[in-house]
Amino acid sequence: MIKILLKKQLFEIFKAYFFDMKKNKARSKAATIGFFVLFGILLLVIMGSFFGVISFALCPIVTLGYGWLYYAIIGLISVLLGIFGSVFSTYSGLYLAKDNDLLLSMPVPVKAIMVSRLLGVYLMGLLYSAIALIPAIVVRFIFVGISAGEAVGAVIFIVLISLFVLVLSCVLGYVVAKISLKLKNKSFITVILALAFLALYYYFYFNANTFLSGLIGNIGVYGAAIKSKAYPVYLIGRAAEGDLLPIIAVSAVVLLLLFVTLFVISRSFIKIATSTSAVAKVKYKQKKLTEKSQSGALLSREFKRFTSSANYMLNCGLGAVLLPAAAVFLFLKGADIRILINDALSSFKDMVYVAVAVMVELLVSMNDIATPSVSLEGKTLCQLRSLPIDTKKVLKAKLL
Repeated sequence: MIKILLKKQLFEIFKAYFFDMKKNKARSKAATIGFFVLFGILLLVIMGSFFGVISFALCPIVTLGYGWLYYAIIGLISVLLGIFGSVFSTYSGLYLAKDNDLLLSMPVPVKAIMVSRLLGVYLMGLLYSAIALIPAIVVRFIFVGISAGEAVGAVIFIVLISLFVLVLSCVLGYVVAKISLKLKNKSFITVILALAFLALYYYFYFNANTFLSGLIGNIGVYGAAIKSKAYPVYLIGRAAEGDLLPIIAVSAVVLLLLFVTLFVISRSFIKIATSTSAVAKVKYKQKKLTEKSQSGALLSREFKRFTSSANYMLNCGLGAVLLPAAAVFLFLKGADIRILINDALSSFKDMVYVAVAVMVELLVSMNDIATPSVSLEGKTLCQLRSLPIDTKKVLKAKLL
């Protein structure tokens, strides 16, 4: 039963690879294989290579005798990546799954439902955390070397990190689920979390060289400070290197956290799985109904559609966030940007204004709401066509 339910969970996560929602039919085997190949290239080749480059830049730490710090840094990155990759599947697959009521009404053991959903969350967390961990282990093996004990410790490290990611995903997924029950528009949660992740990613990306050079140049100071003030981080790094006592200590803590998490979920799974949004009592108040014009009603309809989909907002309206952010950034760092561009285009002074214009146009191009809105009409197109509304007004509302 658990195997069948887990297969269903994975199918729901990768549903778009198996089923074409636009054509309302299953994809061919060739198309499904193609989607998984592209997914593998994105994760294993592109992202794996990216973390491989980071690991290579951190290799001097190992040669200086701070291999434990190398694993501690990579472990932190993998935890963050694993949480980001699995917290949404926890939120929608474990706590607020649409088929919870259906499965609970069937002769299916509650334990099987819970285990299958937790396994789905665990596998997604393992997939994303391993993207950072495996390249780090391979790079260390190639450029520094690794003993048999260290290889065993590295494998145990991957397992412990994935279990820790499961614990954090369950906790954060519960928080996200609780918040979403209080909000009318749940899409904004996804948008806010995605924007926060992008902000953190680019912050660390642009400051990576400064961080690495400062770390390597002052490795003794940082190593001693972490060992004295953040001893658990030192133990985690030593466990990854294959040191027996740290492996036992870290494993005991992770397994204890996992046991507590699973115990709490098992005791409250029915309540969580059947929870619904609180319905507030509304007291009727007589008020005057404001009539909207056709153009106003159509424009309001477009805004409601846009704010109802996280994917729509992120993919087609990101410029609305980045343009004001860029304005603030230019206000604060305008002089530095001017120097940077002038230095980069020192031989082509007339191209400076073109370069600035291209940057602004790039941000503007991230707002492409109107055209997808036409495609998103879908089944509702017949409703608009059946009303006495001029087609030009419909298109004008989308443009506005």
